[in-house]
Amino acid sequence: MEVSMRQDQQELLDYQAQVSTNEDTFKRLLQRMRPDLYALLDMVDTTRLNPLVVFKIARQLLTIGQGTGYGEITIMIENGIVRFVNGEEKDRVNEPMFLPVVKADVDTT
Repeated sequence: MEVSMRQDQQELLDYQAQVSTNEDTFKRLLQRMRPDLYALLDMVDTTRLNPLVVFKIARQLLTIGQGTGYGEITIMIENGIVRFVNGEEKDRVNEPMFLPVVKADVDTT
């Protein structure tokens, strides 16, 4: 019984070591091939930020970027829980609300 437990523990340690080696190899490859994605992975790993939340924000950025290119993203957080990620596309206008009154130049002579 004791031998079986030691063998199970050793197998678990071997498995954990292999997982760690595989993760390290993957991260080194990613850093060389796609440093931009590596930076995101490193940020998520370092800060423990939920990658699903990052994905939802990125999706809203993409929606706005593929549309008018103007908008806002609002993130509602309640007690450390992200409740909503809302992207709202905007139309850039930069025009006065009212047009100036133009007086007609009428010659009455």
